Amino acid sequence: MAAQVQKLPGVHCAYYQQGHCLFEEHMNPGDHAEWTCSEITRFLQAYDEFIDRADRFSLNDEQAARLWESHEADLPPAGTLCPEFCPDVCKQCVDDGSLTDCRYELNLICILKLPVCTGVCRRYKHSQTSGAASGCSH
Repeated sequence: MAAQVQKLPGVHCAYYQQGHCLFEEHMNPGDHAEWTCSEITRFLQAYDEFIDRADRFSLNDEQAARLWESHEADLPPAGTLCPEFCPDVCKQCVDDGSLTDCRYELNLICILKLPVCTGVCRRYKHSQTSGAASGCSH
């Protein structure tokens, strides 16, 4: 019986994040628009549309800010339109930079849209902290 060689898991790689690989995003930040969090995209589109309307009405910054506050309150809350939204963010493992409080949002991207980690590969970069931080067990 022939033994099969299996790849080691990449959980201690610096680019590993919840079973996905951050290498491409690390090398070319923002280059893949399809990886952007859909909830952030929705929010930014609503904001851009609002700014366009405010410009058309020649509102000053103070007026626009007051109107935006009331308009923002009318927007569906984060996660409403995303089937993968998971508000179970571990505050010990994630910094306060998350705009949506979703477990899968990282610096405006959705981790679930990144390529799946196939294990230790030629891009592997050992990290002492990546295992705990990227595969939260809290």
